[in-house]
Amino acid sequence: MNILHLYRTFFPESQGGLEESIYQISSNTRHYGVEPRVLVPSNDGKCSFDHKTIPVQSFQRHGEIASCDWGLSALGELKANLEWADILHLHYPWPFADLLLFLSRSKIPTVLTYHSDIVRQKLLMKPYQPLQKWYLGRVDKIIATSQNYIDTSEVLPNYSDKTSVIPLGISEGNSNQQDVAIDKQSKFSTLPEKFVFFVGVLRYYKGLRYLLEAAQEQSFHIVIAGDGREKDELLSLKDSLQLTNVTFLGHISDEDKFQLMRQSSIVVLPSCERSEAFGMTLVEASMMSKPMITCELGTGTSFVNKHKVTGLVVEPKSASALSESINSLIHDDEKLTQYGQAARLRYEELFSGPALGREYAKVYESLLDGN
Repeated sequence: MNILHLYRTFFPESQGGLEESIYQISSNTRHYGVEPRVLVPSNDGKCSFDHKTIPVQSFQRHGEIASCDWGLSALGELKANLEWADILHLHYPWPFADLLLFLSRSKIPTVLTYHSDIVRQKLLMKPYQPLQKWYLGRVDKIIATSQNYIDTSEVLPNYSDKTSVIPLGISEGNSNQQDVAIDKQSKFSTLPEKFVFFVGVLRYYKGLRYLLEAAQEQSFHIVIAGDGREKDELLSLKDSLQLTNVTFLGHISDEDKFQLMRQSSIVVLPSCERSEAFGMTLVEASMMSKPMITCELGTGTSFVNKHKVTGLVVEPKSASALSESINSLIHDDEKLTQYGQAARLRYEELFSGPALGREYAKVYESLLDGN
């Protein structure tokens, strides 16, 4: 089965949870006879390369409107790649993909992974809705990443007859986490013995300003890894709050990410908007037996991190709730161990790479069988 993934961004040009989810689906379905390919806009124009053995083809990115990347050659590149593909795998939201599918007039079987509602661009929703309605009506299968998101989405209940749930997952082998051990002489050896760890793209919905405010006059230490548009604003906030217990590391490698995750006491994801639909970082934390602290958004974050089972879930946009939860957990070694072990068990049951690949392969096979 030749599966073409289409999305607005992918490795190595950008790094985030959605890029990781596309990679994991592509990699783990290979065990079931799938040959994946990713088609993506790029600042480098048209080129072909492999990302960790996953073939990637790019076309020139000509601009971005309200976080919606576009390129003039996209339609031609899509049509050319559809001649190779048996199934088109779309990833939502990216309104430009809606337009591309409409203009292509293709009848190819389609599956769409619904990662998130469109949250921020409220003013643009009204003119976009007719295209959105056509697009979601056109696709053959819609895959949500959690039942939580279906239950709280204003869009997905309208397509319940073709919507099902497959949680995102991650393969241990692909993450190289088994080869990572705590090295007391590593470049991170100067960090405190116990610290709270955040890793991800520094976007508006990650809620990091509340995490910084939570660090005021506290003894716990926070390590933030990642880069993004909010970086300068967050560094300015750190300086204005005179925080000496927060370390910004910028972009880090996968090896460093798992080194830091293993050293950390808690993985925190303080996201405050529904744009955080699942949180691949939480799956990685679960794989590493780490307790988690997240915010209740009515999305998949509270599916991965179960309150008082694998960690703590607190109200969003609350610095006090974050500081209280960190303080209640970071010095409780018994709870840290209990939650971490439960997180690992939950990973093995629900979020492993083989489980992800198996379920998506079933979807692909059903589409080719006409079901």
